[in-house]
Amino acid sequence: MASDPTRESFDNLAAIHTDRFKQGFTEALNDLHTLYVKVAHLYRPGEKASIMHVHVRDRMTKIFAGVPGVKIEDKPGRAFKVKMDGAPYGIEAKAEFKCKKLKANLLTSNIRTKSVEDFEKGFPERRPRPHVQTAFEDWREPETTGGIEPGHGVAGYIIDALWLNFSRLCVTCFTGLKSARLAVEIPLDGIRSPIKVLPLAEMQDTTPRKRVKARKKPAVVRPLRKRLKLAPPKTDTPPKRKKAHNNGEDS
Repeated sequence: MASDPTRESFDNLAAIHTDRFKQGFTEALNDLHTLYVKVAHLYRPGEKASIMHVHVRDRMTKIFAGVPGVKIEDKPGRAFKVKMDGAPYGIEAKAEFKCKKLKANLLTSNIRTKSVEDFEKGFPERRPRPHVQTAFEDWREPETTGGIEPGHGVAGYIIDALWLNFSRLCVTCFTGLKSARLAVEIPLDGIRSPIKVLPLAEMQDTTPRKRVKARKKPAVVRPLRKRLKLAPPKTDTPPKRKKAHNNGEDS
């Protein structure tokens, strides 16, 4: 099978900056755990993803500042994008990347809005583009001579269920409205969990201690007749008198 030079150019351009993507995601996750460690249990997964995205934008903006051929687009109401031009690296390719949380099928886990679909299609509304093609990044804009439409992809992360570490980091490229291919796999080597595990000597038991009181022995229940000294019942018959014994002194 013949290789696709346009696809290879896109992949090579993405591969140049994988270390920066890796650094940005790692630092953003550290920010999430450092700043929200006391209240992280209050957030639902979708809310954590939103907070994570705020820190990803901040870190990516700082990391890519001044990098040749890279421009950050962060406008209110618009998607955050890392725009790349391969000219400074001798690569004939352009690309625009979103930095998003991914699902196992390499598609973004965000709600599919119209702006999201337009980005995946890769064209403005007034420029119709074919819906069926091998890859979106290899389509050349017909209205300009030799103009190359930027490839649209995602530098994304897959997080574990507990939000402790990444399960996967990668760069993907859209191949359809609901499909994407893996462009670059970013190795997870060197990434440490942001959770600090304290040694046993530093661990403190925060569980409040409770004093256990000794149980009192239950009192022995005695029969009612033995506990209460009841007076004999009253009757109308006078009590009998005892006979005097004079031992024969009167005789």
